[in-house]
Amino acid sequence: MDVLERLRRTPATKNLKVDVVCILLIATGLTLLREITMRLLLRPIGAKYVVSVSPDEPTTSSKTQNGANGNGASSTGAVAKGSKTLSKRERRRLQHLQRHNESRFAEQGWSVLYYTFASLVGLYISVHQPWWPMNMKEFWTDYPELTIDALIKYYYLVQTGFYVHQMIVLHLEAPRKDHWQMFSHHVITIGLQTASYAVCYHRVGVAVMMLLDPCDVLLSAAKMLRYVGFQTLCDIFFGLFLLSWLVLRHVLYNCVLYSVMFDNDLYSDVGTRKSGLSKATITHILIAMLAVLQCILLMWFVMIVKVAYRVVTGSGAADTRSDDEDEDEFDSASTEDEVVSNGAKKNGRAVANSALEGTTKEARQRTTIKS
Repeated sequence: MDVLERLRRTPATKNLKVDVVCILLIATGLTLLREITMRLLLRPIGAKYVVSVSPDEPTTSSKTQNGANGNGASSTGAVAKGSKTLSKRERRRLQHLQRHNESRFAEQGWSVLYYTFASLVGLYISVHQPWWPMNMKEFWTDYPELTIDALIKYYYLVQTGFYVHQMIVLHLEAPRKDHWQMFSHHVITIGLQTASYAVCYHRVGVAVMMLLDPCDVLLSAAKMLRYVGFQTLCDIFFGLFLLSWLVLRHVLYNCVLYSVMFDNDLYSDVGTRKSGLSKATITHILIAMLAVLQCILLMWFVMIVKVAYRVVTGSGAADTRSDDEDEDEFDSASTEDEVVSNGAKKNGRAVANSALEGTTKEARQRTTIKS
């Protein structure tokens, strides 16, 4: 039994240099696995099931529309005529937008696969922790734990490697309008993971990661459903995503933050860690990072609520975060996650009842942030 226990338990921070190498290898492996999965599995599925781009309103040039209206002809007739005689540029644009949608479908599919895996592993670990479900004073019982379950250590390494991988992908793909917000989110997340790992705040780290991941499953699933044209299911998943975001990332997350701020001093008694930093210094650094991350999440939540308002008013859920590269290539921006709905296509993603979205220029100026 002692041998099995030693195999199950592992030193928390025996060799940080080896752990860093493992994280970099995991990040590289995930980047390769993502590309293989997208090329061999997700993009073929997207090519088969993603709703085809329709050459309707957005593909008709403004000159054609203005000219038709000026001559007294209806705009509907101009659109119909334009859709029959597409210019070479319009055909190229439609092909680009179709490939764009299929690529975004594949990206969201990868997110669903990874975050589902991470959520299940995080939940499995959490239910076997002494603090489950909400006894957060147990975060600090017997602190510091100098040995932890091997699964917790591997969970930490894979999660940190994933966010390093995300930073790699963020700089490989076309820049988006929320590029620096996402970059800041990844930096803070990696900082929290590495700091909590290095100073044995494993229970807090597991709790935070377990709370953050499920929302991304629902959001990515909602985007995939929109790409394949299931608008009603998309809105349902978006509603579940909104609810989970509020409960997990603001209510329960702040309970964890409160415990780090106040319970830490009451239930643990540690002077100085091997790093030479005092317990107070370490705690203040972690509190600061948790607070900054919460501010970013709150900012995103406000933008998500705006999307929810459009759902309630009948516009449907749509993420209008744009790709700067596509805006340079086309007059109308090719945006990230909109899918054809009722034959109306705007900037690479269809928006249900797109007339409510305003002009194309206004639509390009709006940004909805992913989590």
